[in-house]
Amino acid sequence: PHDAEHAQGNSTTEAAFQHATAALARFQDVAVAQTEGYAHYDGRDTFMMGEHWVNRQILRSGQCELTQPAFLQYLLIDSKRTLIGVGYVCGADTHHTPAPLLFGTDVPWHTHGPAFCARAQGGGLDMQAWAEALPNALTPLTWQDLCQQWGGQPIQWGVTMLHTWNWIPQPQGAFVHENPAIPFL
Repeated sequence: PHDAEHAQGNSTTEAAFQHATAALARFQDVAVAQTEGYAHYDGRDTFMMGEHWVNRQILRSGQCELTQPAFLQYLLIDSKRTLIGVGYVCGADTHHTPAPLLFGTDVPWHTHGPAFCARAQGGGLDMQAWAEALPNALTPLTWQDLCQQWGGQPIQWGVTMLHTWNWIPQPQGAFVHENPAIPFL
């Protein structure tokens, strides 16, 4: 793991981060990730986030546990798939551990939804901005109409999400949505 300051010196946050990093180190071996139900699905990779390996059972369950994230994030570094971070996805009605308390109260979780467009090709799209903008004076279309025009199925599913950068430096800290250091690794 990297030695950067992770969360404004908060000892509770740092202890939870170190515990998660140690517990999740087993996923540095991609075969272990696959055995535990993680798979790489095309369409979820982004420029400043790496490959998203998803455990759909955890994702659908809404469970939010420090040592069982819904996503593992890998990056090819020197032709080797390298674990760089994880993504926690917590349903709005998660009762086990409220999302903001996994790493303390000073960690910047973000939300997606509750308007989603489930597409067979390319994964889901967060349609919340469309839901807030449609219909309007220019069009009677709703976000659901737009989703269906794009070949998707509209669903209501709000989640709270956090990315952690456990194994590579992140210039703005370990708990930031995207990592601008990725293109330079």
